[in-house]
Amino acid sequence: MYLSLDWVKDFVELPKSINYQDLGRNLTLHTVEVDGIEDQSLKFNKIIIGKIKEITAHPNANRLRIAKVDVGEKKLLQIVCGAPNIEAGQYVPIASVGAILPNGLKIQKCKIRDIESNGMMCSEKELGFGDDHSGIMILKSNAKLGSNFSDYIKFNDIIFEIDNKSITNRPDLWGHYGLAREIAAFSNLKFRKLNNNFAKKISSNKKNKKSQLEINIQDKSKCSRYIAVQIDNLVIEKSPQWLQNRLLAIGIKPINNIVDITNYIMFDLGQPMHAFDASKIADTKKNKKEIIIRLAKTSEILETLDKQKRKLTKNDLVIADSKKAIALAGIMGGANSEVDQNTKSIILEIANFEAINVRMTSKRLNLRTEASNRYEKNLDPNLCELALDRVLDLIKKIIPQSKISSPIYDENHYKEKKIVFNLSKNWIDQKIGKNIPEKEIKKILSSLDFDVLVQKKGKDMFFKINVPSFRATKDISIKEDIIEEIARIYGYENIDAQMPQITMKRQIPNLELIFIKNLRNILSNRAHLNEVYNYSFNGTEQLKKLNINAENYIKIANPVNNNQDLLRQSLIPNLLSNIKTNQVEYPQINIFEIGSVFLNFDGQYPKDNKKNSGYVPHQEKFLGICISDRNNKNISLELKKILRYLDLNIEYIPIAKSNIFDKNTKTAQIVINNKEVGFLSIINNQIKKNLGIKHEVAVAEFFIEKLLEVYLQKGDNQYSGIGKFPEATRDLAFVIDQNILFGDFQREIKKFHKLIKSVSLFDIYTGDKIEGDKKSLAFNITYQSEEKTLEAKEIDDLQKKLIKKLKDKFGAILRDF
Repeated sequence: MYLSLDWVKDFVELPKSINYQDLGRNLTLHTVEVDGIEDQSLKFNKIIIGKIKEITAHPNANRLRIAKVDVGEKKLLQIVCGAPNIEAGQYVPIASVGAILPNGLKIQKCKIRDIESNGMMCSEKELGFGDDHSGIMILKSNAKLGSNFSDYIKFNDIIFEIDNKSITNRPDLWGHYGLAREIAAFSNLKFRKLNNNFAKKISSNKKNKKSQLEINIQDKSKCSRYIAVQIDNLVIEKSPQWLQNRLLAIGIKPINNIVDITNYIMFDLGQPMHAFDASKIADTKKNKKEIIIRLAKTSEILETLDKQKRKLTKNDLVIADSKKAIALAGIMGGANSEVDQNTKSIILEIANFEAINVRMTSKRLNLRTEASNRYEKNLDPNLCELALDRVLDLIKKIIPQSKISSPIYDENHYKEKKIVFNLSKNWIDQKIGKNIPEKEIKKILSSLDFDVLVQKKGKDMFFKINVPSFRATKDISIKEDIIEEIARIYGYENIDAQMPQITMKRQIPNLELIFIKNLRNILSNRAHLNEVYNYSFNGTEQLKKLNINAENYIKIANPVNNNQDLLRQSLIPNLLSNIKTNQVEYPQINIFEIGSVFLNFDGQYPKDNKKNSGYVPHQEKFLGICISDRNNKNISLELKKILRYLDLNIEYIPIAKSNIFDKNTKTAQIVINNKEVGFLSIINNQIKKNLGIKHEVAVAEFFIEKLLEVYLQKGDNQYSGIGKFPEATRDLAFVIDQNILFGDFQREIKKFHKLIKSVSLFDIYTGDKIEGDKKSLAFNITYQSEEKTLEAKEIDDLQKKLIKKLKDKFGAILRDF
């Protein structure tokens, strides 16, 4: 957005000696970001006023002529020109050598058909004042020779380029009136507030006026207010120069007096408006002009003012007459109701449209306009009244013969939002960090049009603050917003920077994060596993290959691809995919992952997880381990060896199936201190075939929360000194039934006698040397006494009793082959 300093002066009496660079800095400090400042007089640098003294024919070109031009110097300028409208005695704009025209053309001394030319006489188009390129721009005879062209047209404004992002939440700043209010507030200057004579105009225009218009708002949620009036006796022509200059200064091309007036009010107040040619509005059966605000019909076509035919949808709001759409509400008018040179009567529209609807239609059609930029910021519906006052006065001033020929129609369905705050002076001082006098606070807020009442209660002062309607639509909603208003106008640079006074507390350690970090160290460094990171998604087809029912998985509405359409409930499926991907390169793969899963059904592992009841989706942390070996058939034993690094008393209890795999997969619960913390499974041949895995694979998955519980119960490791007496180690192998659990058998050995210090399994054998329903377990048993050195006979006697005990309880036979 562009801000004209001359325009601002309509509302604020700025000092003549004002430094516009300082004003730009203050605007940035207090209100909006200023991206740049332009002195417009420099735009016409070296473009001066000249008078044609004589004209002669060009000797070498029939269409060119040689002009001698007086520019207030002793010597006349010789300029070669091809314009057909030049005559001796005319005053014209001269671009002297070195001038750069608005279109970028640099004027140089040159020869045209062998005749020297020292400048250029300019047309309106070349100066950026219009599209007329048929001839040179002819000036009035009272122009001062040699003076700067910018002084002649009074085009010496200062323009500030405002960053639009900085006013996104300030709909009141999308016009000069609102920005002038801000400048007056932080500069401590008087603001010329406009009078609102809307009610007076409504009553006066209803007298002796027959109703020529009908307003029909079909969707009041998308059009909260609509004001319309018919104006006759118009003559469409160029706007006066001052109005053209105002628009040109901010980059808007003048078109004609009516269009320029509506544009002027939009940039003046920030309220868009539109004029329809009344003769192009269809009459109803009652010979009235009906303006209908409705949703577009499906596939309805509207040709907009930019000559583009636009296909509309049922969500687009349009302005229509009884037969057709005539405008896109809040965005652009239709070509079928355009004001042109033949227009004698207009219907003037001033409305408030829903911001979201304007934004959606504008974005869908890729049609951004100055009007849509403002409507989508939530304009104040009360601004329509002030805009009506301004536009009617301006039309009467520029087109004196114009006549209001209808009552002023006002369909108002807006329920004004009243926002009132009661703030204590102590609270304001505390939030800002400075004691600002109550008179200064009231002055600041009042200068921004807040209604402020100061009351004393006890030792404190209280401010009752009524928020003006133009700040209540989007900007001011909480009491802290008032603090910002006071502080920014007072000046952040005037508030001392101080460190906040807070009580420092030691951070409470996050035990789960610390535990996960330790897990990573154990598995990566001690157990030599590689950590992987997978996406938190599974695919329906992926789970089918694992024989997993995906019915209770959380489905993703817009998946990245069809292979990632579910939130995972286990880490194992993706770990198995990692094995499939890497098995060609590596004969042995040991990997783990710590990540989130997303549970969605009752009874999900572990069973005693109370959070999981009631089909409420929630997120949990899991640890998944997956190992594979191309040759090792006893893959589960290798995984158990890895799990020993966790330094926990782990037990394995076979179960029919886990919550992931079906009964065809060998699975054991992982139990620690009688708590189920996870499971261990050996992937069966069918699943491996489905996935394309060639290796033997074992997996384990832990519920981090339960694993942390047993670690906390375990406490710190308690170390004892090395025994004074030597250990004795014996190896024993037993043949037992396949259905006897290793854990049960091992526990029986450990608890048999206090001299047995440790028992570790070092081999499992099944083969042709033993029966098919049998297996061989080989243990390394360590004996040690704390009182003496054990003799061989003592150990032999103890082992005989142990062997007999195991035979009686498990039917175990000592293997001697």
